Amino acid sequence: RLVDVLVQRVEVEKQRRRLDVAHDLGIEAAQLARRVDDPSVLGRVALAFPPDVEAIEIDDIYNPAQRPLREEALTAVERHDGPGDHHALRAELQSALALALYWETPTGDRAQSHELSAARRDELTAEAVETARRLDDDHALATALNARIYANWGPAMRAARPELAEELVEVAQRLGDPHLALSGRVWRVVELLETQRIDEADREIDAFEREATRIHSRLHLWTVARWRANRAFMAGDLDAAEALAAEALTLGMEIMPDEVAFHFFTTTLGPIQYLRGTLGDSFEYVRDTAAASPNVPAWRMGLATIAAQTGRTDIAQRELAALAADHFAMLPRDLNFVGTMVMCALVANNLGDADVAEAVYDHLAPYAGRLALHGTGYASYGAIDVALGQTSHAMHRVPAARQHYEVAIEACARIGSPYESIARFHLGELLADLDPAEAATQLETAQSDFSRRGLDVMAERAATSLAAIVDRTSVRLVEDADGWSLGRGGDTVSLPTLKGFRALRALVGNPGNDIHALELAALIEGHADAAPVATGTSEVSDDEARRAYESRVLELQQRLDEADQHGDAERSAALSDELDQLLAALAEAAGFGGRAATMRTDADRARVNVTKHVKRAIERIAEVDPQLGEHLRAHVSTGMTCRYQPGPSTPIRWSTR
Repeated sequence: RLVDVLVQRVEVEKQRRRLDVAHDLGIEAAQLARRVDDPSVLGRVALAFPPDVEAIEIDDIYNPAQRPLREEALTAVERHDGPGDHHALRAELQSALALALYWETPTGDRAQSHELSAARRDELTAEAVETARRLDDDHALATALNARIYANWGPAMRAARPELAEELVEVAQRLGDPHLALSGRVWRVVELLETQRIDEADREIDAFEREATRIHSRLHLWTVARWRANRAFMAGDLDAAEALAAEALTLGMEIMPDEVAFHFFTTTLGPIQYLRGTLGDSFEYVRDTAAASPNVPAWRMGLATIAAQTGRTDIAQRELAALAADHFAMLPRDLNFVGTMVMCALVANNLGDADVAEAVYDHLAPYAGRLALHGTGYASYGAIDVALGQTSHAMHRVPAARQHYEVAIEACARIGSPYESIARFHLGELLADLDPAEAATQLETAQSDFSRRGLDVMAERAATSLAAIVDRTSVRLVEDADGWSLGRGGDTVSLPTLKGFRALRALVGNPGNDIHALELAALIEGHADAAPVATGTSEVSDDEARRAYESRVLELQQRLDEADQHGDAERSAALSDELDQLLAALAEAAGFGGRAATMRTDADRARVNVTKHVKRAIERIAEVDPQLGEHLRAHVSTGMTCRYQPGPSTPIRWSTR
């Protein structure tokens, strides 16, 4: 019949990517089909009516006549249906209608359209799959499985997608339909990449390419070309990734409108430009595309990302606020959603927007542990945990951010991704104040890796952050003719002349070493050359016994300090009595008789005075530098012996001259 001839021509024109010609032929075929008293004829026209899903990534490719025609055909088939009539065709039309609803944008708002049609798409595809299985119709089942995956793409279908994809491949192969089998294998590749099974994914891509070559499918070979570009990027070979992306662009322009192919090319190129620090080169293009594509709001997120990275903060804030309104109501939960959320995480972190970061975290948390892909795997952003770390960082949830960054580092290192160093860079910035030593290690590693890869802009950013840590951990405490000065980084403040600064200078200049209170007391009083010894200096008749006594004296002094610090008066009195007895024994053995009490009194007085003056000096520093004051309170101990003991995570480089 003439309708069947027209349908065949529609299929031919779709293969040629001449969608306008296919549209006109489809309209003509539908008009003829309505004159036939057989709903299956209109159903066949509706199934063939362009475009196929591969051509609808850009909103100006979608054909608004497709969904109404499929609705009409499905209604006609359902009215005509009786026992055994058109059930397989009905299942195919349900699948096709679900796909049309997935892309339809009648309100001009993709997210609203998705929200309104989500339940129906789920119902249509679930019923289509059930009907096809009941009929044992492989063709209808393969079509329904493909639609169930694609038309419900998003967080809700994440868990079920791998099993559905495997079933689709199995059914299509049983059916002998290589095109449907390849459609199923697309989802298989995405799942393997996301779950870090990279070797398996590479083998599947190779097999996919062989099959696409065998059946001369240029569309599927274009998919392979984009995967190759992204895999090179994921492995850290940015030059190869860019070259392969250009090859994919050339191939894409042979089978679809240039602007569609270029949109895909730009999406693949974006992460490369981000790492190279050249995102600004695409600002005008992405800005214009976002304005021309209101139904693909992911472009607006791309614009916000570029703006945030190039200092256009006002644009970044405006776009992020618009997209984040009502918990990202503008964004459809489609195949672009996860990639868009990853970009949102970066922008929210750059702007320090904790509210947006929290919403982004909630959306991405179910994907923790996966790699971050865009769409069907033609672009990637390292690991999802990088974005989860960025959002946690923006919310000041430091332990969670650290854990996510560490997970991302491990995942990206496993595949050789340069996002390992992105995660290290952000981890270094996160720990800059809390653990400067670890922060410096992470930043040094990131800087070295960025430099090795030729990512000079990122290397410079890491170097700048590292220098800031060095500045914050370099402190000068110097006495001059006018008093004391405290310098940190590029800032210097004058301090009053307090006696405790001399003792504090001695302590920070000798980290990890005990200094007796008598020695510090001499410094406080300006007797820099004095070297009093608390335990007596004369030789005792039995050297071994004297050394044992002196060791016990030091031990008692330390335990006495601990008792005083804990307010244990009873224990302090007992230890003090024992210390007095030992000092008396040492003095008598040395021939000093009554000197023991004097030695004990001097040591106690020194302990009290040093503690008072050092604490006063620390409090004065805290007034001008609270962070440094807190550091000194935590790491300076005073008593009979005094010590400055910084932890390994708090390296301060002191200069006292």
